[in-house]
Amino acid sequence: MAATVHTLVREADHHLTRLHQIVEHLQSLLDLYPPVPSQRPGGAAFDTRPPADGDSPPGARPPFGSRVQPRLTDREQQVLALLVRGSSNRHIARALEISEPTVKNHLRSVFQKLDVADRTQAIAKVLGGRDPRADRPG
Repeated sequence: MAATVHTLVREADHHLTRLHQIVEHLQSLLDLYPPVPSQRPGGAAFDTRPPADGDSPPGARPPFGSRVQPRLTDREQQVLALLVRGSSNRHIARALEISEPTVKNHLRSVFQKLDVADRTQAIAKVLGGRDPRADRPG
């Protein structure tokens, strides 16, 4: 019994350590991208476009989705930026003051232009081709 508990504690510690590493990695990625748009007093939304080339810190990755964004409309880029930050369709709709069906339409268009099938593949393509599902233990 004690050996089983010890094994479970060791596994839990390993998973917590890995989770902490993932959170730190995600935080470092978020620091490179524009903030989630929110409303300023008076209703004007913050700019959700990626930073210009000169705005990136030295040695940083290229601006958000620079390999794929030129083919996307401004609104599609805004939706994609929120998607990469982990926003749900509902949150994207509220942040951009559009309906959820409109978000779905934008996402469908983004997926088609990026030649991906789903949210995970779109995020992976934007973040440099890595499939986030590959980090799962198993």
